[in-house]
Amino acid sequence: MYGYVSDLNFEIDVFGLAKKPKAPPQVFSKKEKQAFLAAREDILNGRGTPHDVYQGREYPRWAGANEHRVVVPGESDKYRKLELELEGKNGEVVKKLGYSKDHYTKIHDDWSKIGCPG
Repeated sequence: MYGYVSDLNFEIDVFGLAKKPKAPPQVFSKKEKQAFLAAREDILNGRGTPHDVYQGREYPRWAGANEHRVVVPGESDKYRKLELELEGKNGEVVKKLGYSKDHYTKIHDDWSKIGCPG
């Protein structure tokens, strides 16, 4: 029989079969949710001016995205929204929207996590 290793200090998991711990889910305050949802609506409605172009150092697949600041009252300047235009299957322009609450430690594109459908 085979088993999984729970403590690498005592056993070696040569096949990498042990489960890796999941990262804790990010928690959004009410202020953060409101700011990100308003920022998303601005992009979808053609409002808002990007302040920079994301270079993609941390996440290369987002390179070239328009970077917008998201102002969360009483918080530091670490919140960002990204707008990346891609070419669709039929040659049409498709917008991909992302966000970061920690200045690119992680970029998210699942807006349902902050209460926004699809």
